[in-house]
Amino acid sequence: MKYAVRRRILRVNPLPKGKEFTAVTKTTNADDKRSREIHERRDLKGRAEGETRTVPGHPALTRILRRHIEDEQLQPGDLLFQGEFGGILAGSVIRRAWRSARKAVLPPHVFESPTGRRVYDNRNTRLTKWLNDGIPPAQVAEWAGNSVAVLLAT
Repeated sequence: MKYAVRRRILRVNPLPKGKEFTAVTKTTNADDKRSREIHERRDLKGRAEGETRTVPGHPALTRILRRHIEDEQLQPGDLLFQGEFGGILAGSVIRRAWRSARKAVLPPHVFESPTGRRVYDNRNTRLTKWLNDGIPPAQVAEWAGNSVAVLLAT
């Protein structure tokens, strides 16, 4: 809280007098002071350790990604896109890049709309398109890493 007050993010400490922090529940993005790692390292949900899944991609994008993997000499387990010091890219970096890409290719009225504003929106759009194109829900659920029930409930 001192940091927020010093940086004028907050005018005053909203916690009871003498308290500088509250207990919080850790999430996958919680900052672990011991390891200094921000993100939890874990395997895919509902999958065996080390198991992966194949997801279809546009051939042009697949070529670009394969070239990137070759150019960067990436190995299994390496991050596809790395931050400045080789770690996970900051969310703010991804959001800025995504916003710039949208602005470069979309007409102004679409750019200003909520269409694809967040990178994650594309996942839902793609899943819906696959279902509308007649791809069996079991196959779409497999690609999404969900059960059919979860896929159809969202």
